[in-house]
Amino acid sequence: MSSLIVILLIAAFVITIYFAFNANVSSPYKDSEKNDVDLEGLSLVKLSGDSEDWLGKAAIASEVAANEVKTKNYDKAWELYQQVKSFYMNHAKSFSFTQQQTIALDASVSKALANILRLEKKDKDAMVHICYWVASSDSMNKTQISKLSAYFNRLKVRNTKLQEVVKYVDDARPIPDFRAIQSQVSSWVEAG
Repeated sequence: MSSLIVILLIAAFVITIYFAFNANVSSPYKDSEKNDVDLEGLSLVKLSGDSEDWLGKAAIASEVAANEVKTKNYDKAWELYQQVKSFYMNHAKSFSFTQQQTIALDASVSKALANILRLEKKDKDAMVHICYWVASSDSMNKTQISKLSAYFNRLKVRNTKLQEVVKYVDDARPIPDFRAIQSQVSSWVEAG
């Protein structure tokens, strides 16, 4: 199943590039410079048949969102990342993803959302998204542990240790509950 996903991702990328350069679909960067991103051109991105290329749309919206973050237009970036999540949910539905696969795809956007929240100094909310992102993966890698540590340190809590956070996130697998994570992060912050 994972090789099928990789093949679909590659196909979506190739199709997206083809349409972006050969079907007069405007560059996402040109649109983003206007501060009013028009994603209607994304309706041109299709797979064979009537299936929408949700991953292609997500890739384009994600690139535009990343550009908006670079220009410090965080509200627009947030809106675009929410569209990415919506495109991912449509893709998951189209291919009958399992609950765990759907959550992993959804949570992959949380890393970017956490970054926006970090830049806005909303550390508690950023921590929620980082915990959700890490908990949705099969296992923690060094990068995730490093991010978890950095975001935890920004909370400046004294009564909770990083090891407790790592254990909580590890125990939240394989299907993390975003609202439960929100509640737990609030508990850590309230405990001081």
